[in-house]
Amino acid sequence: MWKPFRNATLARAPQAAILFDKFHVFRHLNEALDKVRKSE
Repeated sequence: MWKPFRNATLARAPQAAILFDKFHVFRHLNEALDKVRKSE
C-alpha cells in the first residue's frame, strides 16, 4: 500500500496486478477510526 511502490510497479510492469491484503486494509481503517474516536 506504499505509494512509491505502486508507482514504480506501474512504471516498470504495467501489466502487473497490485493486490492489497485484508490485514493492511483493516489496519488503516482501524487507525482512521481511532483518529475519529479521539477527536470526538
